[in-house]
Amino acid sequence: MGSENNATLAQDYLGHADIATTRISTHITKEELAGAAELLAA
Repeated sequence: MGSENNATLAQDYLGHADIATTRISTHITKEELAGAAELLAA
């Protein structure tokens, strides 16, 4: 899946009306993302 698809999925999940808001919110490292995924899976 490409980064644009990932951003669109995140936009939908976060409820952002504008993809630009999602892009600002998703500038995180892979380590930070892995930590968030672990929290959501718990």
